[in-house]
Amino acid sequence: MIIEQTFFCAIFPNDRMKYAKKVHQLLNPNGRLVGLLFNHEFGNDFPPYGGTEEEYLRIFKPYFFIKQFSAATNSIKPRAGRELFINFIKL
Repeated sequence: MIIEQTFFCAIFPNDRMKYAKKVHQLLNPNGRLVGLLFNHEFGNDFPPYGGTEEEYLRIFKPYFFIKQFSAATNSIKPRAGRELFINFIKL
């Protein structure tokens, strides 16, 4: 299992496919990527970059079965309503 929180949002958007591929490579068969992703675009040219559900699905679907991908229900107050909980299983 790899737990994601705030690492992915620091990766330059053009390099995010490399992240998905590497996480897939590191996990054992049926391994999981779980954690939180921002469901918010910051409009920055520096981290955090944020992103959208559509972007994340495009990046992760080639490598993972999407078991859960939904609004986070227990975010800290400053991030409430702006995070997605992910539970992806390696294909």
